Amino acid sequence: MTTTTPCRHDSSINARSHAGDFGPQHGRLRELTLIVLNDPFQRGTAVKVLDGITTGEHTERSLILDLALALAEDRRRDIVTKTKNGLESARARGRVGGRRPVVDDDKQRVILARRAEDQSIREIAVAVKVSGGVVHKTLNLAAAPGDS
Repeated sequence: MTTTTPCRHDSSINARSHAGDFGPQHGRLRELTLIVLNDPFQRGTAVKVLDGITTGEHTERSLILDLALALAEDRRRDIVTKTKNGLESARARGRVGGRRPVVDDDKQRVILARRAEDQSIREIAVAVKVSGGVVHKTLNLAAAPGDS
């Protein structure tokens, strides 16, 4: 005996999106929903989709579900490509994102000088007011100047 699990595909996604925002989040939720549908199908549970392109009762993957999944994957791939292209374009214009480095040239000189005096990583970190990880990273970068 198969049981039916109602699935309000598009409406539940719309309710989760922010004030009708149909941006990248919407596509990812739809793709996730389609992927999650595989589990009930493998258990023999029917899934009833109430709204959207895949409206109806489904007991196994169908052409329409596979098509919707392929479209969602294609959309995701486009988003990734556009994001990478945007980052490369910004980099070409000299705009590099991320946090500014904590260690400037003065702090680097202090860290290297204190390490040359055989001070411990912890002592250096406390004195320069940075984390031990930052001290390690600074020392490693100074030891291998060609590998950035």
